[in-house]
Amino acid sequence: MKEVGPVVHGNIAFRIRQLVSKCVLTLLVALVVAGCGASNHLEEVRGVTKGELSGVWQGENGSSLTLKNNMEFTAKRLNTDYEEGLGVKVLAEEVVEGTGKWFSGDYSSGTIVRLRFSHGGGATLTAASLNGETVIWAWVGDGEASILRKKK
Repeated sequence: MKEVGPVVHGNIAFRIRQLVSKCVLTLLVALVVAGCGASNHLEEVRGVTKGELSGVWQGENGSSLTLKNNMEFTAKRLNTDYEEGLGVKVLAEEVVEGTGKWFSGDYSSGTIVRLRFSHGGGATLTAASLNGETVIWAWVGDGEASILRKKK
């Protein structure tokens, strides 16, 4: 059996240090990236009441959803995935308007807000917590969230 010299041992130790350094660097980058994205993390919530949901909710690009205490709603420029129907006025891809009735309840994915447009059609939104604030949101496009915040 041939004896391994000090040069070979030095190379192995050097390669191990390089590998450990790369792993540590990769882990640090992953933690920094995860930390940056944490501020936009939607956390599931349950038990959001009708009173908490009632009011005017506003999103980007002038979208708004008014949920009234009498369970009626008005949606303007609402950015959401939707079910087609005569009551849904489509302004652009995944941007709709209309009026109708709303319902809410707790399901496996948290508190859900269901919109049923007058004359047919619908949409589903989900209540969530974003940095301690209750928001409602819907999936649009390729898995992006359209977030609505309650007007104070």
